[in-house]
Amino acid sequence: VRGAPAALFALAVFAASAAGTSGAAGTAGPAAAAEAGGEGARVYAQHCAVCHLPNAGGSPGFVPPLTGTLGHFASSEDGRALLAAIVSWGMTGAIRVGGRSYMGAMSIVRPLSDEEAAEVLNYVLRDHNQASLPADFAPFTAAEIQRHRARKASPGEVHAARQALARRLEAEGKAR
Repeated sequence: VRGAPAALFALAVFAASAAGTSGAAGTAGPAAAAEAGGEGARVYAQHCAVCHLPNAGGSPGFVPPLTGTLGHFASSEDGRALLAAIVSWGMTGAIRVGGRSYMGAMSIVRPLSDEEAAEVLNYVLRDHNQASLPADFAPFTAAEIQRHRARKASPGEVHAARQALARRLEAEGKAR
């Protein structure tokens, strides 16, 4: 995908997600993912894996990884609100994750239900961010997602909130 125009990549992502594929040859589809890792894994396979990849590793410089980088966000109310906002409204703008820069736009093609959003966040946090989760991590609930969604935001506003929180966490020595 390197060097491909962003519009072409977006079209490929949309086509793959509309087809319900995971976006990678030889990987299991959403039904197999649900059997292996529950509802959150199914939602991830159907909605997230096409860009973030089935292993949540992302694509260097283009799509950030979701592995080992998100648990610290789950340690505060504003971090939990941010995670809910990202899966609800998307995000656009440059970010740094694990020392690498990423410039892109995360679009929401089909909004997730409150339950799906909670399940996919719990899956990504538990299965791909265990080491960075706070010891007292409480799983997201549909009611919590619904509460956070009451404050609507544009993808640019979500980005601004992420940048502010990332700076704060870095100053506290919690960000990666």
